[in-house]
Amino acid sequence: MITTATGTVSVVDGVAVDFLASPSPNPFRGRAAFRFGLARAGDVRLELFDLAGRRVRSLVSGVLPAGEVTREWDGRDEAGHGVHPGVYFVRLTTPTHRFHERVVALD
Repeated sequence: MITTATGTVSVVDGVAVDFLASPSPNPFRGRAAFRFGLARAGDVRLELFDLAGRRVRSLVSGVLPAGEVTREWDGRDEAGHGVHPGVYFVRLTTPTHRFHERVVALD
């Protein structure tokens, strides 16, 4: 399922609207992939937060071209330490939207 600001979309012929897909796999051990798309080039942030709202890791920060993108998270924080098992929040910020998903890290 693809989450958008306006509903579910198909991305067969390019990206018509910004979206953030559900993390895969979820829950995960080791690595999780985050797939998202941009209808137009622009400044993007893909960040992970713990339950207390503290930023754990930034996976993308900067200008990206339009299209579909996949980024992997290795289950580590900004300092390179493995995170504790639990629920983490994913936030994708594009020039026009903000999306949220949850991902669960296992031992």
